[in-house]
Amino acid sequence: MTISQHIEDLRKRVFRSVIAVAIFSFFILSFHLNQFMYNGTKLYYPTFSPFNNMAAQFTISMKHHLLPSTVQLIQTAPGQAFFSQFYIAILLGMVFAMPIIVKEFVGFLAPALHRKEIRIIRNITVPAIALFIIGGLFSYFFVTPYILQFL
Repeated sequence: MTISQHIEDLRKRVFRSVIAVAIFSFFILSFHLNQFMYNGTKLYYPTFSPFNNMAAQFTISMKHHLLPSTVQLIQTAPGQAFFSQFYIAILLGMVFAMPIIVKEFVGFLAPALHRKEIRIIRNITVPAIALFIIGGLFSYFFVTPYILQFL
């Protein structure tokens, strides 16, 4: 392949990754999770609600789980509430799109690698995604509450 073909392939793969993040973020900004009980188990289903969306639910959940009860969140500029929901939606979109992003990244590198190297990458992809999720959960449940109490 020529350099222009490689750049075109990279452009397509980055575009697919950005589209995946955008789709997840749009879903998070547009839908609300409603809870219902089924055989004693809590389950959730999405309903269209752009004003009370999953990003707002996540913000409220973070407020209740992470912040001390004496701390109150305030808005000091007109757009802060919207932009905080937007940033949370983008971050969650990147987290949920991470398997697609990793697949596209490995797909771009695959032609430059030998079969043994591709097999090694395939074997470490799932553990890498699992470690990413575990690290995020560890930070959310253990690191962030202590930092917020300290500050």
